[in-house]
Amino acid sequence: MSSSFNPDFFEFEFFSPGSNMTGHKHFADLSQASLEETSIFDSKYFPNPWTKAKWNQVSNGELGPCMLGLVYKDKRLVGLILFGIADPDTGHLYKILVSPDEQGSGLSQELLLRSESHLQHGKYISVYLEVEQSNLRALAFYQKHGYQVLVKKKGFYGAGRDGLALEHILPKLV
Repeated sequence: MSSSFNPDFFEFEFFSPGSNMTGHKHFADLSQASLEETSIFDSKYFPNPWTKAKWNQVSNGELGPCMLGLVYKDKRLVGLILFGIADPDTGHLYKILVSPDEQGSGLSQELLLRSESHLQHGKYISVYLEVEQSNLRALAFYQKHGYQVLVKKKGFYGAGRDGLALEHILPKLV
């Protein structure tokens, strides 16, 4: 895949629980079919997928307020990003996922940057996440985008699977 991203081929949609995020649809507007598609996409491509029940908790607010970004190409889901946004200052990146056929296209970067921009406009000052220490590709991606390791979390992903907590301070809007 080419590393130059062409946004003309993609449709981005963002969902959140309230109207404090400009340009977002409300979670109530997320159809059951889209939620099902999101759950299937997650279970197909993410190493630690969530259950359909947990995705339902996201959409109905049981996990606290979240921001969900979905990316479509030719009406097919090709990427998603999910943040917890309960903390008024820090977005917690739960998941970022791009289909294998779009990896290397620049879509992950575009999805992360657009999401960070939404958070900045929502007055968030930082993003926090956990990543498996052995996931060197993801770790390099986050560090390339300004994320710094805060702490190692021994056994965070299970026995012998340590995690790293990272944080990125978002640039102030002028």
